[in-house]
Amino acid sequence: MNANTVVAAVDFSAASNQILTHAAKFAGFTGAPLVLAHAVPTGRLKDWEQTMGRSYDMGRELAEVDSRLRQMAASVEGTADARVVVRVGDPFRTLESLLRETGGGLLILGSHDTARRRLGSVCSRCARSAPADVLILRDWQRTGFRRIAACVDFSRSSVAAVQRAIAFAVCHHCPLEIIHVFYPPDRDPWGRVIDPPGESDDNYAGMIRTRVEKRLDDFLLPFRGALSAITWNTHLIEGESPAAAITSRVASQGCDLTVIGSHEGSWIEDVVLGSNAARILHDSDASVLIARG
Repeated sequence: MNANTVVAAVDFSAASNQILTHAAKFAGFTGAPLVLAHAVPTGRLKDWEQTMGRSYDMGRELAEVDSRLRQMAASVEGTADARVVVRVGDPFRTLESLLRETGGGLLILGSHDTARRRLGSVCSRCARSAPADVLILRDWQRTGFRRIAACVDFSRSSVAAVQRAIAFAVCHHCPLEIIHVFYPPDRDPWGRVIDPPGESDDNYAGMIRTRVEKRLDDFLLPFRGALSAITWNTHLIEGESPAAAITSRVASQGCDLTVIGSHEGSWIEDVVLGSNAARILHDSDASVLIARG
């Protein structure tokens, strides 16, 4: 993985130290520059001014936030020399601009997901459209990953997903499971049961599974060298809903990071993330790494 800048989005929530710890660990592993960023929303300042009836001291606020970020960085190993950036503006636009300015390759932020089922607005926008890989840490996430799952559908974005998953598995010294979901052989695209074409049910299903296994093996062939550095396995699932199948598998195996590919495109969620990726992002209890294809 290239040593592109790692940007840690910090908002002084309870998860901020976890964000910094993860950012420092991966930046140190890749040799990437590390940036600690905080955006002061203009709307919050306007509300304060209207309520209090006086102007806000912007200079003092920015200096205070800068000082707090530097104190936080000093308390987390590996972040003392990080660049600190504090700006006023829409948080998503601020992070988007910063990623482009710094050549950011990875954005790390928290989900603010106490129910584990809903992302904050900034987190959702970054997941859809940030011009970099995005690691979304669940609020309960520990400082290190113990088991990683990578989702593969043979697309170009799957190549990026496997590359990022291997890098994180090496960084965290943890096993990796590569998951592919294929459509049930006995169903048509509308879910209706179909008869096997000239074969018994068992033979036909076995033939389809063998074909999928070979396709997955062929897809992973270029990664064999990198995969030799970690413990890994593949897992095939029959399912009409890939997102539901993957979410269930991730939960049952205790994976705490799911890596999914994202197609670069327009601002429309299904174009950028894909419908399955979007569902995994919102439904999985695990942290999610979105790899831009």
